[in-house]
Amino acid sequence: MRVMNEDGTISGAFINMVITAIYLVLIVASIFVPFIADAIKKMESFMTWFFVASFGIWNVGKAISNLKE
Repeated sequence: MRVMNEDGTISGAFINMVITAIYLVLIVASIFVPFIADAIKKMESFMTWFFVASFGIWNVGKAISNLKE
């Protein structure tokens, strides 16, 4: 997986992979640390929105770049 695109920007796929890895670490940590579980529960809708938005923006950008080619 590339971290940088040809134009020097960070790859959207890399950003989504990092977000997914962070969420996975938080979920595993919440098994052992109760206050992390509480915090995740409070931020559940924001975290879902953020993940869906970042993935959607990446998909739209990818589709537009494919149409340009």
